[in-house]
Amino acid sequence: MILKPLRPLLLLSAVLIAVLVTVPRAAHADTPVLVFAAASLTNAVTEIARAFEAETGQPVTPVFDATSRAARQITEGAPAHMLIAANRDWVDWLITCGKAEGTSRQVLARNTLVLVASSKAANTDEVFSAQNPLLDVRRFAIADPEGVPAGIYARQSLQAIGVWDKLEARLIRGDNVRTVLAWVGTGAADAGLVYASDAAIAPRVAVAGVVPDHLHDAILYEAVLTRDAPAEAQAFLSYLSSNSARKVFTGFGFSSPPPADQIQPQPSPTAEACG
Repeated sequence: MILKPLRPLLLLSAVLIAVLVTVPRAAHADTPVLVFAAASLTNAVTEIARAFEAETGQPVTPVFDATSRAARQITEGAPAHMLIAANRDWVDWLITCGKAEGTSRQVLARNTLVLVASSKAANTDEVFSAQNPLLDVRRFAIADPEGVPAGIYARQSLQAIGVWDKLEARLIRGDNVRTVLAWVGTGAADAGLVYASDAAIAPRVAVAGVVPDHLHDAILYEAVLTRDAPAEAQAFLSYLSSNSARKVFTGFGFSSPPPADQIQPQPSPTAEACG
């Protein structure tokens, strides 16, 4: 994947604004570990962070948004201690740009892409193919395919079955995958592509087809520590790979990552991409 420059970005949220003021670079017992994470991890990482704090007394503050925006914020000076990305290319990018510690990177979970519609409109007997009637709707939603991982995987899948060109003019592009899920659930979009973990927790959305894994790059969630992350952040990273954390990921619709020797390395971006 080629990482494209994004427009100047606002801060991720009001939570981040407060953190920028109050969190120093070195964490200690009373200072939260600041974690930037993909929006699709909101439920799972929030629960894992609470469990970690209950067990250790060390608070963790997660901030959720599109991986692309989170990574850009880190390069612009946001004092995050960790990024959990929905696409490994953004981890490569942070390492290349000198903002993350390459030896700390760790794949935590994997996901599946699914075609969704409102629970009233979805035919759950359909499969993901060019003949699926949901690919002919007037408003089809995906995350932004220019940098947001869910959108990148969606475009790869639609291109693989030969419908991208005819569908592109009818696309509604969300800033992250949770936005797409909300649009489909409220009827603002007729159908869309989201992660299976998101569809599993949406009461007004039904799965109308599972996207075969071979149609897109592997959806792997990888964590990496920033260059000056404190020991407390390393402890939370280790906890994210524990059996307790893995049960939480599974409970929210994620699956276990493949063995490390089965994860294919990808070309890292050049230093020029950091500009």
